[in-house]
Amino acid sequence: MRTRIAPVAIPTLAKFEAVRDFLFRTVSQIMINYRHCSFNAGEAGDIHGGDRLPWVVAEGTDNYEPLAHIVWQVHVYGGAVHAFTNPDAGSAGVAALAYHPTADKRSWNAMHGLFEEVFGATG
Repeated sequence: MRTRIAPVAIPTLAKFEAVRDFLFRTVSQIMINYRHCSFNAGEAGDIHGGDRLPWVVAEGTDNYEPLAHIVWQVHVYGGAVHAFTNPDAGSAGVAALAYHPTADKRSWNAMHGLFEEVFGATG
């Protein structure tokens, strides 16, 4: 099915806007939010803590346009949770908060590398 039917069916189905909209919502996961997490609080109008960044168009551009340029990067530190750079994070007794010394060191070095790139030698 994957090599015989899908290559024919998907392009045919993708001609329909409703199918493209469904696939976009499914693949991009824009329907996911994190409102249920204890560390997300507050709201401003229809936007709640834990919502995904909404797509907004203003003055001919949108807020996702900067993401199209390859001048940014994301650092993911496996095994690290929130507050991983704070040595006292574990004292709160919350599983989602914990110090991670390796991630702390790597993120510190990454930050210094960025500062050096943007501002020159940081000393």
